[in-house]
Amino acid sequence: MLMLLQTVLIHPNKNQDEVGYFYITTQAAYYIPHALGTFGDKFSPSFITPQFNSVEPNEQISPNTWGSIKIISYLGYYKSFKLFNDPYSLLFKDNKINLDFRIGLSPIILLLKGMLNFTPIAFMDLYTGSEIGIGWQGFGFKGIGVHIGNGQYSRNLEFYSEITMGGKLKFDLNATLDGDWTHIITIIGNNILYVNNPHASNNQLWKYKADEGKNINGFTIIPYIALAYKMPMPLNLIGILYEGKTYIGYARKVSTTQNKGWGSDFFYHNLSLVAKFEIMEVLDLDILFKFSTAPIYTADTIGMADISKRIATGNSYIYYDSIGLSLNYRFNSNPI
Repeated sequence: MLMLLQTVLIHPNKNQDEVGYFYITTQAAYYIPHALGTFGDKFSPSFITPQFNSVEPNEQISPNTWGSIKIISYLGYYKSFKLFNDPYSLLFKDNKINLDFRIGLSPIILLLKGMLNFTPIAFMDLYTGSEIGIGWQGFGFKGIGVHIGNGQYSRNLEFYSEITMGGKLKFDLNATLDGDWTHIITIIGNNILYVNNPHASNNQLWKYKADEGKNINGFTIIPYIALAYKMPMPLNLIGILYEGKTYIGYARKVSTTQNKGWGSDFFYHNLSLVAKFEIMEVLDLDILFKFSTAPIYTADTIGMADISKRIATGNSYIYYDSIGLSLNYRFNSNPI
């Protein structure tokens, strides 16, 4: 989510014809524990132990009452080229191509990622990217791993790959109304993401970057909309970001709610409050507080560690998801 946030809202805004720099980004997120919807309310309270019915002889999940933390650091290079630049045209002002390459490392993941962003007209961005990585077992977490049965995941070293493509429309009031305090930004976009674990079959669940494990090889669609206000002060930006997510194509039909499955057709909603602090010209801090939705499962299957055996009811709940921080440092961000 934090990388999506940077792509959507808070990439450093440069006015030079060409700019390139190396950067270091460290991201951390604290995932808040909650009742997993077991109390039957629309909102799942935080720091409350879930109440499960017995699932014997199946393996039962053991929720962490203190929550969990994820952290990853990136070393990258960003390059921007101006194209069709006409400073007097609303349509062809600041049109450019952006390239972004990075290597990321966490305690359980190593990845390489590249992104290409093209701005054909001032209010539209088109982008594509690819990522390859490898994950392992460590510190009680599994970076990448296929589900081998009864809530257990492979302990082998596993690879994954992903391809992203999408576009967004962006509008800044400052384009028509000059002034330091007129940056009211609206963004509407959509991502299509394909993720693949070659160790998994077409309908086999697997863990992706130490998540819950509801992943299938296939396509997801991620619509998003953001509203932000940018200011000439240390608190440089505040805003709100909505993101949806659901499988499309074959993956959507693997285990649907209608067929008493775990909900491969469930549409997830995320709403985040975001802020950006400019500590120095080359150093900034991004903060995100996220609310999310999740499917409600039947009382006799919610406690199962094997997600493939859970039965979704068709209802959902809301919960406090996570608090994310991203510290970004840019080396020599001068025109080159």
